[in-house]
Amino acid sequence: MKISDYKLYIQKIYPIVTIIFIATIFIFIADKIDYTSPDYSETDLAKYRAMAESSPSLNFDIPKPFVYRIFAPWLAGILPLNLDLSFFLLNSIFLILLAITSYYFLLYHKVEKKIALFVTICFILNRYFFAFLAFDYFQFGDTLSYFLHLISFFLFTKKRWVLFSITLIIGILTREVALLIIPVGYLFLYEKKILLKNYLKYSVAILPSILVFIFFRVLVKIEGDENYLTQIISGFELFEPESIVKKFFISVTPFAFLSIVYSKELYTFFLKHLYLLILFIGTVFSSFFGFDHERLMSPTAPVFFLFLAIILEQTVQSKKWKSHKGKIFGTIITLAFLSTFYHLWGIIKLPNREITLIVTVILNLFMLIIFLILKHSTLTKN
Repeated sequence: MKISDYKLYIQKIYPIVTIIFIATIFIFIADKIDYTSPDYSETDLAKYRAMAESSPSLNFDIPKPFVYRIFAPWLAGILPLNLDLSFFLLNSIFLILLAITSYYFLLYHKVEKKIALFVTICFILNRYFFAFLAFDYFQFGDTLSYFLHLISFFLFTKKRWVLFSITLIIGILTREVALLIIPVGYLFLYEKKILLKNYLKYSVAILPSILVFIFFRVLVKIEGDENYLTQIISGFELFEPESIVKKFFISVTPFAFLSIVYSKELYTFFLKHLYLLILFIGTVFSSFFGFDHERLMSPTAPVFFLFLAIILEQTVQSKKWKSHKGKIFGTIITLAFLSTFYHLWGIIKLPNREITLIVTVILNLFMLIIFLILKHSTLTKN
């Protein structure tokens, strides 16, 4: 093997090795939830642990909608390991795979490799889309579903219909969020002007997962007043100013003001990628079914960080900032790192909710200043 071949190989694997390394570090920095604490006795993790303990059998004594999310706890339960270790290892592995897949999602949309790596690291530093899932590793189903969501995207873009269908079925049995990919796929086929016959193949490919979704809910009867209608009514009742701020701004700290400063660019972005707009709208709608405002926006992470990558390419990578881009990228990643600190999880925790709020506001304001400077320089240049 020639030296030039070694260099090419290193250049090829460097981003992946970097992602694995940084993701692994921040999985451990996020710390591990104390599932024995009374504070968590009635939370989601208690249901998932009970389901895993029954594996390989299925536990139908779990309330809705958890009883339908059978695959992740079943998988954790069949491994010949301690239940705690099983959930932690599976969740960590798929979190790393999620980060790697997010990197390739950016590359698919023609983002330059260095920017794609930088933005992927920003994703890893997100306290709600990554750190929380690392902390509460019993939410393995969430991690797996987001990973399968991105894999489903790549499979239907490559017209791998059989694998896409199987992945979607597993996704449906993991978490309902898998349904979001269905309208995204149709709009993608339309936008890319893909041959009409592929619409039929796509429709056939999604049919088994839809049937699984329906039949499983018809066959498994769970007593209780809560259903999808009551969930969404509760979700709409919670959709107040505080909820809006949490969903659309706090969730993407420290980049909360990106969509405001670059609102025209965001409009153009969605015009060019209507299938991503459908994903965003679908995620907002699905977020009404739960109460974790920020975390439930996780399916929008690929959309948001793709837009961030495009803005960074258009501004920081421009000739005007060539001699300063190292400092700009350094400042951005520093703010992103500081935003990982939280009062509920992490090896180093902030003192309380109030301090977290103050830090969040300060970091977002600093990033706003950076965005405004970059925006002004672009307008001046034009």
